[in-house]
Formats: sequence, structure tokens, C-alpha cells
Amino acid sequence: MIDSLNIWNVIDQAVLKGLNIVVPLDILQQEHTIFFKKENSYIHYAQFLIKNHHLEITPEEFLKMRWQIADSILTEQVDFKNGVVKILKKLKEQYVLILATSSTKHILSIYAHQNQKMAKRLCLETFFDMILTQEDIPFGKGKPEPDIYLTVLKKYSVKPEKCLIFEDSLEGIQAAYHSGIDVIHVNDPFIPFEDKKSIQKYTPYHLKKWSDFKI
Repeated sequence: MIDSLNIWNVIDQAVLKGLNIVVPLDILQQEHTIFFKKENSYIHYAQFLIKNHHLEITPEEFLKMRWQIADSILTEQVDFKNGVVKILKKLKEQYVLILATSSTKHILSIYAHQNQKMAKRLCLETFFDMILTQEDIPFGKGKPEPDIYLTVLKKYSVKPEKCLIFEDSLEGIQAAYHSGIDVIHVNDPFIPFEDKKSIQKYTPYHLKKWSDFKI
């Protein structure tokens, strides 16, 4: 829904540039993919970058710099994916819409208030009937576990077959699958090739882009 997957590589590139290290985005994408599926992935990734580039900085200091730079880049460079706002507004006319995301409340607040480009097109905080982040499920597990979607089903006392999920990542699609809800995979060019092959096992529904969805 939000075109932000590659933005974290851009953020890491900016952090490294501030430390006088230049790394191409495609290399960062390959390296990040290795660590993304691990628990506490950002700490492990920071440790890798520090060791690989011989940085005199702690992982905690690296992550602090990452978030300082992230706020600016998320405000200025992120936008909705092409076609998604039009689709969401049409769906809103007929259905209850829920945002169940792995993003934090802080990031969503940036998109809703500080990122003027996004806020003018659609205010996340007021548009959706409910928003759930992983912070709202303190005793649950994040995607690929289905906890966030099971919470929605319980909240609305609705059966899985009455729902539909849009996801772009393998972890999100696995979470939807294990919740019993049909899921549509919306392609993202920055999803690793191996993940795209695995996605085929969990859903027969695929969109190359949001505008391909017909209501």
C-alpha cells in the first residue's frame, strides 16, 4: 500500500554516507535480505554493517542515527503506491477497511501528519475504520504469525471467509494464510525473488500493480 520497502535501504545508505562509507543500494538490498527474517533483525544488521565496514560505533549508536535520518526521509520521500488511493476510496464506499501493519505508530504518525504529500491524498489515521500495529498486540507475535489478523476477526466477530487481505510481503501473506483469510498478493519489485516463489504456495491471487484490481 505504501511504497516504503526500498526506503530502508536508502536510509541505511544515508547513515553510512554520514560515516564516509559509500555502498550501492543494490548491495544493501542483498545484505538486508539476509537479516530481515531474524529476530531483532535491525540489531543483527547493524552489527554486520559495523563489522563489514570497520566502523567505530556501537549497534545502538548506529540505530539511533538510523531513526534520526529515517524521520526526515519518511517525511520527504515516501508516498502511496500508484493506484492504491483510488482503490481504497472505492472500497471504503462499500466495506469496512482495516489497516493491520508491521509499521510502528510513530511511522504511521509521520505518514499522517508530517508527510504532506501523503496526508493531502489520504489521512491514514482518520480514513480506516481501525488501525492495528504490532504495538497493539503486546502478547502476540508479528507477521508471519497470524495474531494481528486474528485480533481483527475477534474484534469484529466476523468469519474469515467474509474478509479479504491485500499484502505484498511473504511474511504478511503467510500471516493472512494462517488466519484463514483469503489474501491477494500485490507485487513489489523489492521483494526477494525466493520470497516471490514461496508466495505462490499461499495464494492463487496476484496483482502486478494496484490498478489491476477491479471492483
